[in-house]
Amino acid sequence: MFGAGLLFGLSFDTATQVGLIGMAAISGASGKLPPALVLVFLLCFSCGMCLVDSGNGLLMLATYSWAKARPSQKIFYNFLVTSMSAVIALCIGSLELLQVVCRMADIHGPFWDAVSGVDMAAISYGIVDTFLAVFAAAVSYSCVCSVVPSSSTLPASKFG
Repeated sequence: MFGAGLLFGLSFDTATQVGLIGMAAISGASGKLPPALVLVFLLCFSCGMCLVDSGNGLLMLATYSWAKARPSQKIFYNFLVTSMSAVIALCIGSLELLQVVCRMADIHGPFWDAVSGVDMAAISYGIVDTFLAVFAAAVSYSCVCSVVPSSSTLPASKFG
């Protein structure tokens, strides 16, 4: 089981795709690139994926575990972050599907040109910035709420 876990941990599916693309490039080219060099690209890609996935896991651990003091805040925040993740995944998946349809069907027009011209790197930075802004707002709100006493802890008014 360790071997299977290791393979999936190294992004086996994605790394396999990169390896097959590299092998196809070798067979389609003049053959001057040795196959061992393609495997080095595969190893570099897997190491990069491990680094990014580890960083993502650490960030999400910090993101989901900050609100331990108030369970209602934690539930709301986890719901918000999970909902944002699901909506973003659906939007990116739909955009990718539209780009594939546009490319395969060779469709042109204002809408399809805009879809095929979307800069995914800019969208990625925007997504990261959005998650960081939500995290900062939630932490700030939590700090403000913990400093300001709630109405239930204030002394009762003599006139009220």
